[in-house]
Amino acid sequence: MGIELRETRPVPARPGRRQMTIIAIILMILMIDGVDLQFLSIVSPLVIKQWNIDTASFGIALSAALAGMALGSGAGGRLGDGIGRKPALLASLALFGVATGLSALVSNVPELACLRLASGIGFGAATPNALALGTEWLPPRRGANVAALMSIGTPLGSVLASVLVAAMLPLLGWRGCFAAFGVLTLLVGMVALAGLPESARFLVRRERPDRAEKLANAVLGANGFSLMAVADIDPTPSRGGLGGPAMRRFNIAVGICFGTASFVTYGLANWLPMILTGLGFSFTEASSGLLVYMTLALFGALASGRLVTQFGSRRLTLAALALALLASGLFVAITLTQAAVLPRSFRPGLYALVAGFGIAQGLVTGSLYALVALRYPVEIRATGIGVALTIAKLGGVAAILSSGALLAHADHPAAALFSVIMVVLGGLGAGILLIDRHLPAAQTTLATEYLP
Repeated sequence: MGIELRETRPVPARPGRRQMTIIAIILMILMIDGVDLQFLSIVSPLVIKQWNIDTASFGIALSAALAGMALGSGAGGRLGDGIGRKPALLASLALFGVATGLSALVSNVPELACLRLASGIGFGAATPNALALGTEWLPPRRGANVAALMSIGTPLGSVLASVLVAAMLPLLGWRGCFAAFGVLTLLVGMVALAGLPESARFLVRRERPDRAEKLANAVLGANGFSLMAVADIDPTPSRGGLGGPAMRRFNIAVGICFGTASFVTYGLANWLPMILTGLGFSFTEASSGLLVYMTLALFGALASGRLVTQFGSRRLTLAALALALLASGLFVAITLTQAAVLPRSFRPGLYALVAGFGIAQGLVTGSLYALVALRYPVEIRATGIGVALTIAKLGGVAAILSSGALLAHADHPAAALFSVIMVVLGGLGAGILLIDRHLPAAQTTLATEYLP
């Protein structure tokens, strides 16, 4: 049985104060997720020196969080579809808050790796439920903007971690910082417990219309909603679940897109400074190139919400893909036709190519977040998002490992890396074309979009 929302008066399309509070809390959760995730990488030199170990041994602890995220994304999404977005989100916050705090007490790499694995599971489980909960409280027209905003929450947290650690480390030491971030995460969890409602859409699908109606009236600020049970309303999405025939093509396409897009993102984020220094850039210039790429990727992701609404996800992602292919092709051509160390006159042009690539990457990432947040049916949405994010993590691991080996053996490392990226972008294009649930342009904003 499905449930349909019927209204007695229109709901304003502009999000209200309570909806904006929900989005602010969720963004705060994603940012603290990014802070906790990035912290160990920042203090790793101090821990390695104090424990008198080599970097290879410590790498186990660094990689444990990424492995945990891959596990947590899928499992956390499934949990959110089973028990609700809010309980799953609170559980993930409790897990990585406690694990982060306990990391202050560790004395060796195995102990730290176990706690970072637990933290990573919490990090991974938080994102699909946060994305599902945030977008389900807005109509799809606004949901694309929210999904784009959320796509930069964790990266912003990673940037914030550098600022916080610089201020806190001299006072607290690395152990004290772990304890402080663990406590901060639990405090954010308390804010979420008090300030976040459960998804009304989830409650509707679970046939709890009375509670959904109360939440809808409280959050949307519109009286007179009437939830009525209607037999066989939109039965197709739930038939067969995530693995059913109705979702098979979309699942495959989304997996291709997230895996390939993440490969490109992680490959460039990890190896771009090395590429630029190999072309004769100073360390400062290479670091500036990475900053340009990351900054414009964030701006691109933010802009994607409005652009998806205006042009649709298919047109926008294909346009961004064309820009990325153009930048990659020019990068290959320049580095193959010039000397190993590029003349200084070419460097502004390479910065421009890096900037264009960053914008394109951000537009694709934000669009993909909006796509999975709005196109997976409510009853399997968090699971679908979680699986997509798991594939993204695997794509990132593949990029780090394969790109490192490629750069170590290639005669022209820059040209080799961007040639591989062009091939991967071709796979991304195939995934975009395969998607059968693209977001259309200029969606109408109706009250009935709030609760299907």
